[in-house]
Parts: sequence; C-alpha cells; structure tokens
Amino acid sequence: IRTTRALALVQSSEQVERPWYQGDQGIYGTKDIPTSLEDPRLALYPVSQRKAILKNLRNRKEDPNIKILEKCAITSRVASSFIRIGHFDLYARRAVQMLTQQQEKKYHDDDTRATTADKWKELTDMVWHTCYREFRNEAYEPFYGNSDIGGAASKLLEMSAERLGEMVSQWIRVGFAQGNFNADNCHVAGLTIDYGPFGWMEEYNPTFAKWTGSGSHFGFLNQPDAALKNYEILVESIVPVILLAKNHLSSTTDTITKLMKEEQDKLAEQYLINAQHIFQRKQKEIFRLKLGLSRDNAIGDELWKELAVLMSETRVDWTLFWRQLSYVADDFIDNYHGGDEERKGLDTRERMLEALMRHPQSMSNPFYEALEPVHHQQYLDWMQKWKDAVDAEEAKRVLTNARTINEINNAIPAIGERMKLVNPKYVLREWMLVDAYTAANDGDYSLLKGLYTLIQNPYDEGSMEEQKKYYVRAHDEVLTAGGIAFMS
Repeated sequence: IRTTRALALVQSSEQVERPWYQGDQGIYGTKDIPTSLEDPRLALYPVSQRKAILKNLRNRKEDPNIKILEKCAITSRVASSFIRIGHFDLYARRAVQMLTQQQEKKYHDDDTRATTADKWKELTDMVWHTCYREFRNEAYEPFYGNSDIGGAASKLLEMSAERLGEMVSQWIRVGFAQGNFNADNCHVAGLTIDYGPFGWMEEYNPTFAKWTGSGSHFGFLNQPDAALKNYEILVESIVPVILLAKNHLSSTTDTITKLMKEEQDKLAEQYLINAQHIFQRKQKEIFRLKLGLSRDNAIGDELWKELAVLMSETRVDWTLFWRQLSYVADDFIDNYHGGDEERKGLDTRERMLEALMRHPQSMSNPFYEALEPVHHQQYLDWMQKWKDAVDAEEAKRVLTNARTINEINNAIPAIGERMKLVNPKYVLREWMLVDAYTAANDGDYSLLKGLYTLIQNPYDEGSMEEQKKYYVRAHDEVLTAGGIAFMS
C-alpha cells in the first residue's frame, strides 16, 4: 500500500491525563466481562443465546470512562506535502460562492468580479498543480502546452477514479480499515494518508473499524462506498472548470451559473457512473485473485458471495483464513501439477478443511471456535465448489493455449504460489504493536526491530520463531480490550 505519511516522534518529560478504559489489565485489556460459553454468569442462558451475548460483548465499543497519567510526545511530519480531495472542495466552494453572489447581483462591482476571477484562478491552478504532481504523463504533458484546462481536468478525474478504486481494493485485500475515510483524509491520487485510527482486521467483520466514531459507513467492506462519496466531492469541485473550458467562458460571464445548473449534474453523473463501475470491478478482481482465479473469472464473484456469508456466521480470522487457503491450494488444487489420484477420492473435502484448520488446537487455525455441524457441512460444500472452479480454469488454460502440462507448469506459477502473493502471511496486528512499544517504553527495542524486519516481507514464510509468535489468532481478551480492539 503506497503511503505518504512519515513522522518524527520525540518523547518529552511532561505528563498529561488522558481518557482510558476502566478495568484495563495490561496489554490484553479488560477481564471483567464473559469471554467463554462456560462462564457461570451465562449458565442460565441456552447455548445459542450465550453465543449471541458473547458476540455482542466482543463487538461492543465503549467510550473511555477514567483518566490515566501518560507521558507526552511531540510529532512532526517529515514527509512531503500531498493533495487531498478536501483541498479541491475548499477552493471550489470559494470560487462557486463568489460566482453565485456575482450572478445574483449581490456584488457587481469591478472589485468583486476581480475577486471572483482570483478564486477561479486558485481552483484552476490547483488542477494544473495536481496534474503535474500526480498525473504528469497522462493529465499534464498532453494538455498544458495548449492551455487545455478542460482536457486536463477531465483526465485528472479519470485517473483519480482508477487510483482510488485500486487503493480501497488493496485495503480490502490485506484486511486494512482506514477508519476515518472522509474527503479531508482522501488523497486525490490514491495514496494511503492520515490513518490515525487505522487497523488490520483480526476476526472477520464486514463493518470492522478500530475507531469508535467510524460508524458502518467507514467500515471495512464499505470503504469503496466511502471512496465513491469522496470522489463525488472531487467531481463536484472540478466539473465547473471543465464546463467553463468546454463553453469557452470566463469566470466573469453573467450566464455561467445558469449554464452550470443545466449541465453540471449531467456531466457529474457520467463521471460517477464510470467510477462506480471501476470500484466494483476492482473489488471483484481482488476477491477473484485471492481465491486463486484469474482477475476476469466471474465465477469468483459467486464463490466470494457465498464465503462472505459463511465467514460472517462463524468466527474466523481474515488473514489466517486466506493464507491457509493458499496452503490448501498447494496440496489439493494440483490436477495439472502432478497430483496423485487418491486426492480425487471422496474424502477430499474433509482433507481440505482439515488442512485449512491446520490443527484444531493450533493458534494458526483461522477459526476461533469449533464449527457447528451445519457450518462444517457448508464449508465442505464451499471448498468443493472452490476446487472445481480453480480446476476448471486450469483445464481451460491448457486447452486455450494448446500447450503441454509441463509447459504450463514452467510458464505459470502454481496456484498456491499465486495466492500467497496476494494473501499476506503477516500484517501489523494491534496487539503486536502494543507488545512492541510497551517493551520499547521499558528500554527493550528487540520486539520493535523484529517487527520492522518481519513486515518488510509480509508474504514470505518467516522463521519458525516468527511463525510461532506472529502467525496466530488474537487471544480472545485482545478482541475486547479498549485501546487494542478499538479506540476513541
């Protein structure tokens, strides 16, 4: 994920009181709520109700209710500047406001007209600056020499839609939630910025976010919708520039406001429809690739749709599930990679599910609790559909290319290897970071340095020590701990 954020952090000797969560017991959080079906406080409830209660407790997001004393620190941004959609929103509002006042004859003197022209120049300068900074080859070089601001602005919108769609689809791929994805925190060219309340998802939740103020609209799978809303603001800010250029008008022409009202909605709708198609296509492509299929294989859409329901009904770790599925592909999706005949037997589904779980008691098992019989059967059925879909694509690849199996093997990586390139083994889970900076606060930087090394190669297998320490589910208490599971 591309990013522009870089900070220098200096700790001071001062201390300050800050809000915190009552009952916090170190890095694994509160101990005063039930975390097990066997908790005696749940004894009066049937099992189904106990599960619902525990799920609600895990998902609850409480505001801090006590104060703690903590050391202060000063942060200083050391990265280069970047361009937010919020910048365009500001310049466009100023320009349109002045133009509207002028058209309504509230201000019709020469000074007001000059001010209006200045505001529009600020907006058009911002367009050129963005084209030069972010899309030089596509939106600046072909248009600046001819002073074609309309063409440049249009290309800027096209490129921004592509970049934003790519960014949010990659967020979903790795289980990342930005947490506060409004226009002020959205880079025009699709860079990940201002991720203060960010987090990587542990247990799958389609509306996951670390920040208690995120709401479902900034939740994990809703991030493409949030991106589209931000893009809508960008469109509304830039379309007036395109219309002025298209109609060869200046910012002081008396008919501009009427013209904009007639054409702006229609033109904006065209850009938004195009962006929506881009965002939907990229999100579908990501899930197809995560499943080991080609990005244009629509069978993956139905597979993901069915899997999403299963994952919502069972407690499953996002990162571990996809990585373990990659290992299943290594062992079982191999009809064209020298697999033995016995793997085509009736027990294949059970063996695949066992491989997915690795070992029922292992912390690398993606499931937080044993599957109910109905879900066990549904996962078996799904895994057979998945295997059939990947096998069918591989068979088609051979027939289409009319090449031998050996040639296919030599030209294209095995399916499991392809899946590992899009399904990371390691992500920076919050509890990992808390462990590292807690130790660092006591003068031990070994965990911090170890994490830094680990995350340079998140798709590699890692050492045995790294796997034992970091290729694991979160402990149940971590999933409810204030400051780790969620933050305010």
